[in-house]
Amino acid sequence: MKRALLIVVGWLSVALAVAGAVLPVLPCTPFVLLAAVCFARSSPQAMRRLRRSPLLGPILRDWQRQRGMRLTAKISAVVVAIAAPAITFAVQRQLSVPFFISLAGGAAAIAIVCYLPTVRPTETSENDEEPATENVRSAA
Repeated sequence: MKRALLIVVGWLSVALAVAGAVLPVLPCTPFVLLAAVCFARSSPQAMRRLRRSPLLGPILRDWQRQRGMRLTAKISAVVVAIAAPAITFAVQRQLSVPFFISLAGGAAAIAIVCYLPTVRPTETSENDEEPATENVRSAA
């Protein structure tokens, strides 16, 4: 029962991660990491499939190797973190609870993104199955 629940949550997380890769208001990385945790505990086959995914695999491999994000992902996250409160304010034209929630969420997202190490694309191989053991310096 627990294994089945983890698999379902894992695939739901994959669906949300794919949506987050396409939609600018939904984050992708947290859902990829949640799916990886679920699959690591329930389905090695699904985990291999996730790591080999051309869309989500690089995010997961970067996190497993260096606990970081690529610069392009960081820039996208910061742009969304700034755009969300701006759009909220533009739509409502007043300082409201949703505006302050999106402002706080955006500030937290920017802080987290700036804290994480920046992974250079040349330091990773798209076809690697196992995380690298060497440390990579942060470019942030």
